[in-house]
Amino acid sequence: MSNSLLIMNNSSMENIFNINMNVFVGSDVIVRRSYAEAIELLKNIVNINLIITVDKIGDVEVAKALHTWLGENKVETALIILTKDKGYELYGTVIDPELDIKDIIAICAKLLGISQKEMNRDIISEFYAIPTFYFSLLETCCCDIFRRSSGSGEPGDAVYFKVFDANKKLDKNEIEKLMKSNMKSLYVLTGMRKKFVNYFTEKIIKKMKEAQTEDKKFQSLEGAREVIAHQIQKYGITEDTVKIADTAVAETFKAISNISDFKNFIKFISTNASSYIFKHSQIATYISYHIIDHMEWGTSEQKQKLTFVTFFHDIVFTDDKLAKIHGQEELNHADLDKSEKDLILRHAVLAAEITQKYPRYPMGADIIIKQHHGTYNGIGFNQSPGTDLSPLTAVFMIAEEFSRILLDNQSITVEKIIEKLKVFFPKHHKFETAIETLKEKSLKI
Repeated sequence: MSNSLLIMNNSSMENIFNINMNVFVGSDVIVRRSYAEAIELLKNIVNINLIITVDKIGDVEVAKALHTWLGENKVETALIILTKDKGYELYGTVIDPELDIKDIIAICAKLLGISQKEMNRDIISEFYAIPTFYFSLLETCCCDIFRRSSGSGEPGDAVYFKVFDANKKLDKNEIEKLMKSNMKSLYVLTGMRKKFVNYFTEKIIKKMKEAQTEDKKFQSLEGAREVIAHQIQKYGITEDTVKIADTAVAETFKAISNISDFKNFIKFISTNASSYIFKHSQIATYISYHIIDHMEWGTSEQKQKLTFVTFFHDIVFTDDKLAKIHGQEELNHADLDKSEKDLILRHAVLAAEITQKYPRYPMGADIIIKQHHGTYNGIGFNQSPGTDLSPLTAVFMIAEEFSRILLDNQSITVEKIIEKLKVFFPKHHKFETAIETLKEKSLKI
């Protein structure tokens, strides 16, 4: 499946493009609502096969600026410009935005190498793609769920058949098999899309709030984190993303605050959580609470702020192997492609920029996220963090490094972790005082 970048600020048109490009062209659509956001994406993702943009957003000449950037960076991706102004033909393929959607999609398909035969069907599609893992988080679904197959094998001859009935218990084993077979999407009727989104959001929030056991609580939080990372990557910050994230942060604060035995918690999270990213964030949250509880200036508000920080600091990662890289030397020797390495280098600043778009985010959380690897601009790693970082940033850095060391070697003692922390962080009271709190008897592995 190809990837198309859509740059505009029109929700209705975004949805139309998303449906048609996904189903009829086999292209995932990534939406960005400004030139700056688009360039950040292009710097970190190399496999963009088509760019579709409006001519201007506000006073910004998006199409012209994109044409210049693509040329300067020797990027040969085709550029479609939605405008009535023929003067833009100097910069890319111009399409009148009032043209029938069928004709617009046909031009996109041609630029992506999709034949007319593959486009020989009705638009808009009857089906809308949903990531398969979404269904693993539900017990039932409000609508029928379909699977897509290639039909006779002829181009454009895909067929859909129902695999799960509406309002009946979902077969989790079958969904797990589909995920393991690399089936990334299942489908619902396009007319049911809005109902599904509302239903899914409601159920995920309810699951987090009403989980009766510790394992179900953390399973629901882990699922919510995966959903949010996916939605932000594809759509940015949306109303539904905020609803789920607000609940996840609040429920994480409650869950971690109720943990009384660190050793049992480590054993539990290691056994019950599947992803490194989630384990890492939960342990870092606990350690940050422990440090704040033993600082004279520590408050509940600061713990809530760091809960938000731990949740969002690596939100651009959906792959554990990227989140495990914590230094330039590791990165240099990692078996990763250029786009993955670039994403690792820039993940802190990208996560901070996402945070800044989040409504009512905790004041200063974006700065902590940007500086959590010790650099002031949020790019790369600083093996000698500065002493002028804020006390709360220092607390989070220590908590995150503690978590990383522990997950690398779960047989290590707290005393050994403290030794490593003292070597890594500056000999400054801001760091030393926080590290000293880790000697408390309550913190034993």
